Amino acid sequence: MSFHQVTPERWSVLWRSKNSLDGDRSFIMWENCSPLLFQTRDEARRYIRSHWGYIAKRRDLRREPHGWFMPKPIKVRVILSPLPSPEESMSVAPDTSDEPPLETAKAGATGDPA
Repeated sequence: MSFHQVTPERWSVLWRSKNSLDGDRSFIMWENCSPLLFQTRDEARRYIRSHWGYIAKRRDLRREPHGWFMPKPIKVRVILSPLPSPEESMSVAPDTSDEPPLETAKAGATGDPA
């Protein structure tokens, strides 16, 4: 069976902070195990304002040690593609390492200094 890869574009929320402990950090925000996605930029901006609007008024959160910035709406491309079937994901790749298995290494060790 062949599948068509779907790549919708949406708006998301980018968290940003900069402080001496963590440096520059930014990541797409998630909620309830899903990325925050919106159809329009305006929806994302309203969500940001309602949940994190207080950051704009709190100088203490924008300075050290926090260094928070207001989250920013960004356009993202969501790539949806099917996962491998359970049979494909259960197959085990052959071991190609040069190291002996752990049991062999233990059995060969005598503990006597050479």
